[in-house]
Amino acid sequence: MKLPISVCMIVKNEEDMLEECLLSILDVVSEVVIGDTGSTDNTQKIALRYGISTIPLLWEGCFATARNAVIDNATQPYVLIMDADERLNEGSADALREYIQMGTNSVGKVIIQNVKEDNSVILSQITRLFPNNSNYRFEGKIHEQLKFDGRSPIAVTTSVNLMHLGYMESAIKHRGKLERNLLMLSEVESQEPANSYIQFQLGQTYFVGKEYDKAVQHLIKAIQLVPEHEQKSIAFLSNAWLSLCYSLLYLEQYDAVLKNIPDAIQLYPEYTDLYFVYGLTLTSMKHPSALELIPDVFQQCLELGEADPNIYETSRGVGSFKAHYNLGVYWEIFGNLTRAQHHYKSAAMAGYQMAADRLASISQ
Repeated sequence: MKLPISVCMIVKNEEDMLEECLLSILDVVSEVVIGDTGSTDNTQKIALRYGISTIPLLWEGCFATARNAVIDNATQPYVLIMDADERLNEGSADALREYIQMGTNSVGKVIIQNVKEDNSVILSQITRLFPNNSNYRFEGKIHEQLKFDGRSPIAVTTSVNLMHLGYMESAIKHRGKLERNLLMLSEVESQEPANSYIQFQLGQTYFVGKEYDKAVQHLIKAIQLVPEHEQKSIAFLSNAWLSLCYSLLYLEQYDAVLKNIPDAIQLYPEYTDLYFVYGLTLTSMKHPSALELIPDVFQQCLELGEADPNIYETSRGVGSFKAHYNLGVYWEIFGNLTRAQHHYKSAAMAGYQMAADRLASISQ
């Protein structure tokens, strides 16, 4: 029996993505509502093939306006927001059913698996589930956020899991997503230069586009705009610190990473990804004083385990197979093949192919 949920999405020229999205949800939910902001490809035909008539939307340069127009057409008791480049993962139907059976009026967070070109996965959480109530409205020109009577609602955690393919480099280049986002974010920044969240999103967009020098500028602004004693209560700032450290690492500004890492770890001592980027930085420095710290740092990653995706945006494996792999590399370089084999084997057992390849190489 299908669940009393309306999946609501906005699309434009999504012929490469839409069908797989629909196939992941049509057997699970009672309704799919699609607002089209001006597709010129086969998007609308694909929707019609599955019995869905898209709603024409005049694009007004605001994602919140488009989202709200779509949910106004939803008829089911609950709404799940999705994009065409997302798929509902197996097992999530049960998680959706559990959310509904709770009988709650609360909104629900879902886990987003952002799949990258190299098949690595970045896990994050976002509010996407809510009762179909006219008091729920999106706000924000871009990276819109759900509000209830103008306030941010308290969300419950769910096990609903969406796979997101939109951060693959091929998808980004094909759809011009970064250029569009930067234009819209820059327009908002000109009106709200002291908005920490907009500075963060600008930094993240430049980070995804590998323009790390520009990413650093905006991420530093995002952090500095919030007093230190308030930062732990602002969810996106932990990610701002992490992206700042990775940007500095990729710019080979190792001393700058080492300057920022202690402050970041003091704020978020359980954020495994911070220790992991610290370990990568020490490895890249290739300095004797840095090298001797490497095993303790990656061992700390293993002791902490994977970061909680309900709290942090995290890369899968930093608290398990990726940390083991880096320890394997370290001990192999220093000639301790017994330790290297142990860590490679631990990573390979988790399905990490690079570790399996190294294990095979040193075991010959």
